[in-house]
Amino acid sequence: MSTKRIDNGHLVPYTKRMESSEPKGVLSVRINAALLDRIDQLCERTGVGRAEITERCLEIGLADEEEFVRSLESPVVGAAMHLLSYPKVLKALLTMIGEEPHPTQVQIRNNIAEKKRVRSAAHGKPATK
Repeated sequence: MSTKRIDNGHLVPYTKRMESSEPKGVLSVRINAALLDRIDQLCERTGVGRAEITERCLEIGLADEEEFVRSLESPVVGAAMHLLSYPKVLKALLTMIGEEPHPTQVQIRNNIAEKKRVRSAAHGKPATK
């Protein structure tokens, strides 16, 4: 991903696909009012529309989530992350710094762990949690 200078002089992440004249797919989602307000405030401050702001946020957020999933799927790093993200351990670690685990990341962790168990069982290996 590279950056592009927009009218107000700020550098922002963008991809060539964002400038493409190709037809784009439609994604319709319901979000909480506070998040929509933040999007609208950012649009107002930057002079950029909701669609472009949302697409940029999705690009960045999706890259972060993909990296998180790749880490969990990794044989070595994934095993360590799996242990550290065990719900009780994660809650204890985050409590120490005054944070709460994000429910979506807990769900992703559990889904990846379940897929690993299913793959292991299919290959005759003992299933572990």
